[in-house]
Amino acid sequence: MEWVQDAQTSRWVRTERFERNFTDLAGQGWLLGQVAGRTGEAVTGWLDDLSWATIVPFMILQLAALLI
Repeated sequence: MEWVQDAQTSRWVRTERFERNFTDLAGQGWLLGQVAGRTGEAVTGWLDDLSWATIVPFMILQLAALLI
């Protein structure tokens, strides 16, 4: 865990050192997206965007127990 001082509020906030990566496993192996955090909210926020859906015909989502 790392802490940084917010430039606007001067409050100390924790930075997220975990991330989720969305990768094209069936094609070229490209990184489709990346979100900070390890919560279900971080994952669904990226999935709700749908800009990825134009290049990905189908997907498999493997949920960790901590996302459920």
